[in-house]
Amino acid sequence: MEATQTLSEAVAGRLRQFFTEKQYTTYRASQELGYGKSTKLNKIMSGETGPSLQTLSELTQTFPELSIDWLVTGEGTMLRQSEAPVTAASEEAPRSVTLVIEQQGKDNIIHVPIRAQAGYALAYDKKAYEHDLTPYSLPILQNGLFRSFDVEGDSMEPTFSNHDIVVCKQIPKPEMMRPGHCYVVVMDDNVLVKRILKQIRPNDRTLLLHSDNQAYAPFEMATSDIKELWLVRARLSTDIPSSEQELQGRLLTVLEALGADYQALRRYVEENAPLNAPL
Repeated sequence: MEATQTLSEAVAGRLRQFFTEKQYTTYRASQELGYGKSTKLNKIMSGETGPSLQTLSELTQTFPELSIDWLVTGEGTMLRQSEAPVTAASEEAPRSVTLVIEQQGKDNIIHVPIRAQAGYALAYDKKAYEHDLTPYSLPILQNGLFRSFDVEGDSMEPTFSNHDIVVCKQIPKPEMMRPGHCYVVVMDDNVLVKRILKQIRPNDRTLLLHSDNQAYAPFEMATSDIKELWLVRARLSTDIPSSEQELQGRLLTVLEALGADYQALRRYVEENAPLNAPL
């Protein structure tokens, strides 16, 4: 007599089927979900534990094309049907417009330029605000909820320059962020591109936002002021070095930002280089 399959085992099998369809390893799926390690997902996919309500929520946020009804009950199809975009005629507008991507791929990145960022920060209850922004797609970023933002100023140099564009993936909850990475932090009245060095814990009331340009001091803010948190996944830039001299100039900028003494570094290289090394 065959043993009855448990719900955890059934869900595990369907989740493995979904990630096989997407050609995702457990490690990559864990990274997409914002998990520091793949241990949690390994336990779920092995049937050792079932997914919690929070995990199901994280799956729907990260993989909006996945049908949760199919995952939990096995009924229906694996992938959800595409949803119509939000229009001005909609009765209610959510805080963020979620785009469900079809298998063929659609424009899934909404660009928020500098001129629109102040309005974006305040527009949670304004109908069709994001519908008026420009969507586009990138082949390296598919199947997810993305935003891109213009970078203004030099506080994140040399990582990001003025007028660069950062393409980001939404982090559903601050506790799911990865320390050490760059984020776009949306507040009530501002949109900032900063680096967050420490994990945000549920009881933390404040956090420090760091600039990669050491001329700027860390910025402290209340965690309650975070309206949206976006992990930077890519950078679009027209600032392409045109010569070896320009590359050397940018290297000097990086060294200065790191607090390095260029002359001392040059003396060290000259004293320790092989005799036939070019200087």
